[in-house]
Amino acid sequence: MRPPNPKPELKSFEYSDVTLAGWIDIATGDLELPARQRIAIEIQSHYAEAVSAHVAVGEAESTAQATALTELGDPAQAARNFKKSHLTEAEAKSVNTMEEEAARPFFVGCDLCIDCSGIIALALFCCPASWGLRPYCGLAVLLYATKRLIPRLLFLQQQSPEIQRRNLALASLVSPVALTLTLPFVLPDRNLVSSAIWFLMIGRFCIAPFRIWNKLRKTAEEPTGSCGA
Repeated sequence: MRPPNPKPELKSFEYSDVTLAGWIDIATGDLELPARQRIAIEIQSHYAEAVSAHVAVGEAESTAQATALTELGDPAQAARNFKKSHLTEAEAKSVNTMEEEAARPFFVGCDLCIDCSGIIALALFCCPASWGLRPYCGLAVLLYATKRLIPRLLFLQQQSPEIQRRNLALASLVSPVALTLTLPFVLPDRNLVSSAIWFLMIGRFCIAPFRIWNKLRKTAEEPTGSCGA
């Protein structure tokens, strides 16, 4: 009679004495609170099911718990995977700032100067007498539209919080993209080298808002019960 196939070795990880709570803390510690809570519930449920499955085939409960914990994998690697599709605390603060700025009414408080400047820039852009200033006025109008006007109008729409956050993140991405594409043609004495350097420098400001928007998009498309590990 052939001996039964040995149970395959599970890949161990650096945190050999970590508890389930410690595993979850390592894996989700950098994420925003709602994501941490949602993932913790899903991991606990998955862990409990794995423990029950191992106990059902005759393993002692302590052994089943250790095996189930090991099957979760490396918490540090899980943390890297979670951060690819869930907002970190820093990114969540950025989104909250977008929402707070978009919630401020037009022509009130500190936004009075910003809104007036946008109107003045538009008036100068349309005025034939200020033709020499037109590129700069056009740039100012573009920045006002992408940083102030569009986010405010998006906030006034009746949207779910998830859609609103995603749209505000997309609007915040439009501003550096527009700046990157237009400013090299406005600056005097531009050449190929300076334009390339400008694209590389300002293009970096597109990375963070794109990452935030992409994560919000993935979260919206994520099936219920999937934590994206």
